[in-house]
Amino acid sequence: MAVHAQVIQTARYELQETGDDSEYKVLPWEEHGLMIYRRVELPGNEDIFHFIKLDSTLQEQWVSSVSVSKQLSLAYAKCHGSKANFLFKPRLGYGDFRLFSVEADSGANQLATIQNVIPFSPVFFEVSNKSLVVAGYYNYRPVAIHFSLVNGQSKLLPGFFNDPGELNQLTINPDETIDVVVNMRDAEKRLSLWVMNFSVDGSAIKNTIIHPPSDKNLLFGRMVKFSGDSAVVAGVYGKNQEYSRGVFIASVNPAGEYRVRYYNFADLKNFFKYLKISRQNRIQERIDRKRVKGKKVRFNYRLAVHEFVPYGDHYMLLGEAFYPVYKNTSYGTSRPTSYLGRYSQTVNWQRDFTFDGYRYTHAVSLGIARNGQLLWDNTFEIKNVKSFTLDQYVHTLKGDNLVMLYSFDNKIYTKIIRGTQVVTPKNEEDIKGKFSADRIKKSSTESHQLDYWYGRYLISYGIQQVRNLETPHVALNRTVFFINKITYKE
Repeated sequence: MAVHAQVIQTARYELQETGDDSEYKVLPWEEHGLMIYRRVELPGNEDIFHFIKLDSTLQEQWVSSVSVSKQLSLAYAKCHGSKANFLFKPRLGYGDFRLFSVEADSGANQLATIQNVIPFSPVFFEVSNKSLVVAGYYNYRPVAIHFSLVNGQSKLLPGFFNDPGELNQLTINPDETIDVVVNMRDAEKRLSLWVMNFSVDGSAIKNTIIHPPSDKNLLFGRMVKFSGDSAVVAGVYGKNQEYSRGVFIASVNPAGEYRVRYYNFADLKNFFKYLKISRQNRIQERIDRKRVKGKKVRFNYRLAVHEFVPYGDHYMLLGEAFYPVYKNTSYGTSRPTSYLGRYSQTVNWQRDFTFDGYRYTHAVSLGIARNGQLLWDNTFEIKNVKSFTLDQYVHTLKGDNLVMLYSFDNKIYTKIIRGTQVVTPKNEEDIKGKFSADRIKKSSTESHQLDYWYGRYLISYGIQQVRNLETPHVALNRTVFFINKITYKE
């Protein structure tokens, strides 16, 4: 049966752009609503942080502001329960963190100091009812601080600070235990995964090391844990550290015993479906020729792994493929030379390449069973998206089918899948303005982002230039910061 689907934009909120350098940011707060915030720089020793709280219908509830020292910069913002938490770090790297917490209903706030004796740059921040954890790097080595919201004491999580490594994941579980996944080299110099578990007070409980075979490196991994303290760890593997050649899935039992399955990209049914049919056919012919000759099939991709979440009776892993783009900035210098008694110009060309962002190609979704088996795979083409940071662009809405969405340049792109099946192919719809007569200027949408909110809702937000010739009491041209509440109906 055909599925007819559409993006439904249920509400919109706008703020007039002021033209200064301060940037609006949005913090999804589940059913509590949204928090809009921005930093406004002032003369003197302090700046102002402005907060606007919206409810789930995008109506303003309250507005407030707080003074912040110029010596502090915002590191992370994260909501938990009825509190929005803002973590500030010292600009110079040395010193304590500050935690600013705001209540959803009243806007009441409180400030806490997180003592820190190590100058490190945070890359992860998680908070629960009883504690929070800040993790980052010092001298290329992972480090994590545990802070108790009960007694106000902070301490380093044990087991870190020994060897260089990369933090892959930080999770505070519903029972307040803490899981950290770290990518480090083992005694054989192969990249392996350390799955570290800590108690509510930050004491070490268990450490499981997942080792790859001699011809592989585990480049990045994420973990989901289910009842009985069993877990599934999945991610990408490769021959070297720069490129991945496929995905791995490890099932781990409560005793720390594990089994790892490896899937080359050529083993996936839909990995190359983002390409044109002619290109897909050429790749499949290449795969078939190599397999007939008994040769290994190798494809090298850069794949950022973003989400590993429950989906029905199994789990879904979502990643995005990308490649770096470089800009040719060639230039020439000339000098006069004598040629047959006359002067001419000799040009010496200098060629230089500068990094110009990451170009995204497609998203990959994998269905994974609790025992670590790969159930299905599917892809979603990402077109025209380039970013200087490896952010997550594709988001999902889960139901009987899986809706995959991303936004770019004032459009929302969608695709509906069910396992390996494509229920509805890629479709696109325009972001709607506040009034029916609004016309959003082409290619005027800046800082455009799509984020998951709660339930079956997402938000699309950014800056737009809007023209309106018909609506009374509305400016002919306006530049606004906008938020659209979005859902998807089949």
